[in-house]
Amino acid sequence: MLASLVSRTASIARGAYLAIFECASTFLWFSMFPVSKISDWAKARCPDSDYKLNIFQYYFLSFPGAVNALTVIGLSWGLMLLHFPLYLSVILASIAYPLMSGGIHLDGLSDSIDALLAYNKDKFQVLTDPHCGALGAVYAMLFTLTQVAIYSTLLYIWLTAGVPAYWAILVPAIVARVAVFYILMSYYPEYHPKGLEHLFPEYHPFENLEFGYRVYCTLLPIVAAIAIWFAPNIVLPLVVSIGCGLFVAKVVVPGLIRNLGFFFGDNLGLSILLIEIMSAFILVPYYNW
Repeated sequence: MLASLVSRTASIARGAYLAIFECASTFLWFSMFPVSKISDWAKARCPDSDYKLNIFQYYFLSFPGAVNALTVIGLSWGLMLLHFPLYLSVILASIAYPLMSGGIHLDGLSDSIDALLAYNKDKFQVLTDPHCGALGAVYAMLFTLTQVAIYSTLLYIWLTAGVPAYWAILVPAIVARVAVFYILMSYYPEYHPKGLEHLFPEYHPFENLEFGYRVYCTLLPIVAAIAIWFAPNIVLPLVVSIGCGLFVAKVVVPGLIRNLGFFFGDNLGLSILLIEIMSAFILVPYYNW
C-alpha cells in the first residue's frame, strides 16, 4: 500500500511539473514574457519533455492571450498616469498588443493570405515558405492598423468616459484562443497533411487526448459562469465573442479549407485575429453609445 501511495504521489507531482512546463512553454511560444526560467525549472523535473509545440500546450493558449490583453490595458492606464497625452497613451498601448505575442499570429495571417491569393502555385509550398510575400505583408499591415484603431478607440472610451470598454479587448483575447482549440480539434485531424500525430510528444500517450479534451470542454461553462458571477459586465462581450468564434469556425475555416485544400497552423493564427477584431469592432458602438 505504501509503495502504491508513493507511486501515485510521484505521478501527481510529475503531472503538476508537466502542467507548469506546458504552460510556461505556451507563454514562450505565444508571448514575449520571459518565463524561460520557470520552464527550465519544470523541465529539470521532467527530463523527457521538450520545447516543441505540442497539442497539450493549446490547453493553456488562453492564458498568454489574457495576460497580453491585461498588459495592454494596464499600459494605457499607466502611460496616462505618467502624464502622456491620452491619444498617445492609447495608441502606444494598442501597438503593443500585436508585439506582446511576438507577431506570431500576424505571421499566420500573412502566410495564409499569401497562400489564398497564390495563382498557379502550390498553395502548401507558399504557406510554408519562411519568406513573407508582398500581399501577405500588405494585408498584415492593414489588419494591424485596423486593430490599433479599434483598440485605441476602446481604450479612449474607457479612460475618458469610465465605461469598461476594456472588456471588448480582454474577453475576445481569451475566447478566440479557446475557439482555436476547438477549431484545431475539429479540422486538424482530417485536413492537416500530418493529422494530429506530429503534435504529440513522446511523453504524452495519444489516448489521453479525448479524455483531456472532454474535461477541458466541461470546465469551460463552469469557468464562464464563475467569471460572469464576479463580473456581470462580461456577458455581452462573451456572447459576441462566442458568436464570432462560431462564425469563424463554421464559415471562415471551411472556406479556407475549400480554397487551400488543407488546414495548417498559420490558419489558426488567422482565426485568432479574425475573432478578436470582429468582436471588438462589433462592440465599439455599444460602448460608445
